[in-house]
Amino acid sequence: MKTKSIFIMTILLFACMGRAAAQGYMDDSWIGMRYYNDGEELAGDYYTGTCVVRGNAMFHPIDCEDGTHIAIGYPKSKDVSGHISFPRNINITWKVIEKLIYTPSGAVEDIIWTYETINYTVTQVHCTGCPEVTGVTIPNTVESLRAIGGAKLQTVNAPSVKYIERETFRHNPELKTVTLNDAIEYIGEQAFAFCPKLKNIEGVTSVDSIAKQAFLLSPSLETIGGTLKVRRVGREAFKDCAKLRTVFTGLKHIEESAFAGCASIPAVNVSKAEYIENAAFARCSSLKSDLFIIAEDIGDYAFSRCSAIPSVHINNTVKNIGAKAFLECGDMEELTFSENDELEIGVAAFMGCCRLRDVTVRGKIIGEEAFSTVGFDTLYVSFLQNLTIDNSVKTIKDKAFYKCRFIRTINIGNSVDTIGFAAFEGTYSVKDTLTIPPSVKHIRFAAFSDCGMKYLELSPSLEIIEGSTFYGCLNLKKVEIPKNIKIIGSWAFAGCPRVAQVTMTAVDSIGDGAFRECIDMTSLALGDSLRILGNSAFEGCTNIEGHIKFPKTLEVIGSKNFMGCREITGIDLPDGLKVIGWSAFEGCTGLTRLTLPPRLEYIGISAFYGCSNIKDNLVFPATLKHIGYKAFKNCIQVQSIDLGGATSLETIESKTFYHCKGIKGKVRIPDAVTTVEKEAFYCCDSIESLHIGASLQEIGEDAFLTFPWRNLTAITVSSRNPNYDSRDNCNAIIETATNKLYKGCMNTVIPESVTTIGKDAFISCGMYGTFNIPDAVTSIEDYAFFGCRTLDHIKLSEDNNLASIGMWAFRDCEDLKDVLYLNSIDFIGFGAFQGCSKIPGIFFGSILRKIEAQAFLACYNLQHVTFWAPAPPYVGKGAFHYEFNIPMFIRCGSTAAFEEEMPEQKLFIEEGYYSLRAVSEDVEIGRVFITAPYSCETNEVTVAAVAEDGYKFAFWSDGCVLNPYTMTLTDDVSLVAYFTEHSELKYTVTAESNDSTKGTVTGGGSYIANTTATLTAEPAEGYQFLQWQDGSTENPLVFVVTSDTTFTATFDLFDGIAENHAAEVKISTVDNNIVIENAGGYSLSIYEITGQLLVAEEAIATNSFTVRMRRSGIYFIKIGNNKVQKVIIK
Repeated sequence: MKTKSIFIMTILLFACMGRAAAQGYMDDSWIGMRYYNDGEELAGDYYTGTCVVRGNAMFHPIDCEDGTHIAIGYPKSKDVSGHISFPRNINITWKVIEKLIYTPSGAVEDIIWTYETINYTVTQVHCTGCPEVTGVTIPNTVESLRAIGGAKLQTVNAPSVKYIERETFRHNPELKTVTLNDAIEYIGEQAFAFCPKLKNIEGVTSVDSIAKQAFLLSPSLETIGGTLKVRRVGREAFKDCAKLRTVFTGLKHIEESAFAGCASIPAVNVSKAEYIENAAFARCSSLKSDLFIIAEDIGDYAFSRCSAIPSVHINNTVKNIGAKAFLECGDMEELTFSENDELEIGVAAFMGCCRLRDVTVRGKIIGEEAFSTVGFDTLYVSFLQNLTIDNSVKTIKDKAFYKCRFIRTINIGNSVDTIGFAAFEGTYSVKDTLTIPPSVKHIRFAAFSDCGMKYLELSPSLEIIEGSTFYGCLNLKKVEIPKNIKIIGSWAFAGCPRVAQVTMTAVDSIGDGAFRECIDMTSLALGDSLRILGNSAFEGCTNIEGHIKFPKTLEVIGSKNFMGCREITGIDLPDGLKVIGWSAFEGCTGLTRLTLPPRLEYIGISAFYGCSNIKDNLVFPATLKHIGYKAFKNCIQVQSIDLGGATSLETIESKTFYHCKGIKGKVRIPDAVTTVEKEAFYCCDSIESLHIGASLQEIGEDAFLTFPWRNLTAITVSSRNPNYDSRDNCNAIIETATNKLYKGCMNTVIPESVTTIGKDAFISCGMYGTFNIPDAVTSIEDYAFFGCRTLDHIKLSEDNNLASIGMWAFRDCEDLKDVLYLNSIDFIGFGAFQGCSKIPGIFFGSILRKIEAQAFLACYNLQHVTFWAPAPPYVGKGAFHYEFNIPMFIRCGSTAAFEEEMPEQKLFIEEGYYSLRAVSEDVEIGRVFITAPYSCETNEVTVAAVAEDGYKFAFWSDGCVLNPYTMTLTDDVSLVAYFTEHSELKYTVTAESNDSTKGTVTGGGSYIANTTATLTAEPAEGYQFLQWQDGSTENPLVFVVTSDTTFTATFDLFDGIAENHAAEVKISTVDNNIVIENAGGYSLSIYEITGQLLVAEEAIATNSFTVRMRRSGIYFIKIGNNKVQKVIIK
């Protein structure tokens, strides 16, 4: 518009040049020009221009080229307060130059004026910067608003406005009400943004478009009319207007987050909406409309957390439902899809729609977690019960129905090609049969894990069942694998305890744990094509029974497959089998036969551990490269092993044949073996012959240790072995470089070149009589002859070089009768001769340094000890039985030192040039004492022989019958005292009852030796006689009296332990302890393997009774009238 106002021109002329000067420049062209009347009140500034004042407002007039006259209204000044009401129009009277009067010189002398009044229509209003204005009325002549605001502005009345431009009311902190009408067509960007108290927009029923962020951060907004018809709503237009209660209709384009957070909106109509963008209605938690949606795309989070929506109907025009579009629409009870071949349902689109019951899903793709109940940080409950996947669906993606635990029926359409990871995991309530249609070619990991169906029909198009696909299907009873399936993945059917039968025909590979813990499985058909059986594939299927025929194609049986399957009675291992994994058949006690395949290369750790009924002769093939730790441990009935052909085997690992006590005959360590590890053949008690191959370099601790060794009669070593030998046909293994005898047997003859007898070399061996230890031996290591109970003599010459004897080296060599000449000894280990109860005497040489504790404990026949060292050695606690007052012969002048070292010893005898050694033939019937000791000052000595009861002294070994016997030593003297039985001897027979209230015994008393005694056990009423303490049940008991003796009769109630309690008694071993449970009140007897009674308890005091045994070995236990049981302490 072009203005014709002359105000500016006239003001400048008259102000700058004066009236006369201005007139000097005027001519007739000025006629018709006008300016403000002198009576007008004017105002304005640089931004508003010159304005005329009307009341508390001012107006800038504009004359338009089209002949119209308009005005822009403003507040009169910043000081205006209260309410401003702008009029529809204003009148302005102008002064108009009608005529100019000139002087003769042509200068303007005067001006003739006329007056004109023009009506101006107010078309724009600007009201800002007036902090005290509280209200504004906009005339109905204004169509567009651009800037209305003020610190205290509360109400605006604009009844005819069509357009509210960008930021028109932005940041009005007190604005509460704006009145518009149906003329409004457009509300601009941030038009009402940041109006925290804006509550109502009144008078509006329709708007064409509301721009982005129009009401951003106007949290008090409640209404825009009651119902508002609007075509387009911009991004974040009403975001977080949590109190907005207006019903919106006519929506066609809803931009991102347009209504996000409008928690009070009760209803919307989106049935004509062509675009519903991301988060459009997110968190509209009061929205209760039934939604009919035609929009091609439903944006991500579009209706998320609209928890009150009751139903949603997806039209066939919809192509995409965005991620989490209906997340947590918790009250949705109905969801329908029109026929649609193109629809893609996005990630978690319907997650948390908990009240859906029956759904038929149509479309092309069901997205990840589409109906899942498990969010990132939230768990939901889904009550979905009946699910139909339409024939239009091609793909069901990962976790689509994850943990929908109440689904009862799943009908999968005939077009589904792929079922994703965990798609139906946790659908516990699925009933009866689940059918996977022929169209399905791919089922991903854990797709149906923890599903509830009983029967399964798999797609014949499947080639792979991936890992954990049907894991934990607790009700599944039977599995038939179609012929096209080649691979069953790891854990595919694991944890399906009720699967009783598995059938497959063409499977090539079964993955780790595939059928683990299918505990009801009794039969197994592996087909004809299986090549690899993975680790733990059938672990825990302990009820598999009968004979398993493995297919000829099988190459690998993985670890722990049939561990503990005690009902398997036979296995046919194919010739092509190469690997048997660790614990593959551990504990299969039903196996009685085993043939190792000819191409077998690997036997894993514990592969056949505890297969205690295998009775075969095991032949190990030439291809075998590895036998694992404990591979055949406790296979106690294996009859023999043939390792001779295992030419590729280099190591026999620890405990490989541990406790295979049934192995007999010859064991040959192949020439290729370099290492036999610790306890490899431990307790293989029946081995008769052992051969060591040419390459053996290392033998582990106790590798060939057995109890007893009397069955092992021959040991040979290959002449080509550079590390070990059996020189001179000695029947032993000798370490060539060190001359150390590593292992011997009952027929060993120790070569003269041996310098060391190694640890455990002859432990518990079955040698009888005399055994020669050559003079070259300097060291006998720990346990070397431990438990050689029948060894009489070791023939240590007085010239031996023995310097060291290790811990328990001769422990429990009970028959050893040698006087020990230890002239070169330096060290004697802990318990070295403990339990050698028949050793009569010991000579220690001059270099003895240390005797450790218990070295000669329980050497009951020990009658003299000689120390030739000038000073005492270190002597450990309990090294000797000091209470027997054994004479200890020492050097002259050393008594004080020895008494300080062994303060418990009572008798030290200092010897001069000559010595006397006097002993009893048998300390059980008599002992010898030196009653008048000789010393370094005198050679006169007196000895006395004291007989035990029933015996009398007979004579000394030199023929003398004097007792006591006094002599003067002129040479070294050795005497033996002999005793004989007393001819008129009487013995006492004591007869006792274990409980006098239960019964009594008669017949006890004094009897002449070799007469007959009769004892009668008489039970009380209600009781019965069980046995005598020695196990005899004879009653009356008749025997010949040959010594003082005690007999105890055991009585018990009728129906005692023999009938009712025996099955409850538990006997076990823990370390060196025998633990007896549930036998309280009953008698206990424990015998050593020799028959010696070690423990006798008339009545066990508690129901958990522990007896600590002093050493390892075999013991026999009798409780009450129960049968004798054998236990082994190792």
